[in-house]
Amino acid sequence: MKVENLDSIDLKILSMLQEDCKVPQVELARSVGLSPASISERLKRLEKTGIIKSYTAILDAHGLGIDITAFVFVFVEHPRFEAKLLEQLRAVPEVLECHHITGDFSLLLKVRTRNIETFEHLLFHNINSIPGVRQTKTTIVLSSPKETTHIPMEIPIESPNDKKDRGE
Repeated sequence: MKVENLDSIDLKILSMLQEDCKVPQVELARSVGLSPASISERLKRLEKTGIIKSYTAILDAHGLGIDITAFVFVFVEHPRFEAKLLEQLRAVPEVLECHHITGDFSLLLKVRTRNIETFEHLLFHNINSIPGVRQTKTTIVLSSPKETTHIPMEIPIESPNDKKDRGE
């Protein structure tokens, strides 16, 4: 499903869920002027199409004793190594994100570990040891003044589907 298939009500619902995924359907319904049954149908459609991937809790890493956040740039020696390398990286719980990037490196990983010793172990035993990893470069995060999972939602005054709903 693409944004053209979402109307302003869908966007409002998605925006509210990003703020609090536990918001009751009755409250969603009241906020957008629909019945709870209509909200339920919309949520099922958004889930089925993959717009809503999951409902999750966002945890405080430092509160859990996970004090190191780092970005690891990975240079992949040759494209033939990539599929197996990505499979192995997906299996490493400390690797939170993996992105193909432009520039001198092939991948950018966001990792979290308890401390510098566990980070060192992760880097040398779980990342650098994977066949195809030619070089890594690490940047350790000192602080995170902004960190969010929210996708910016610009709610248009009127979407194409709003007009369609009115029969225009």
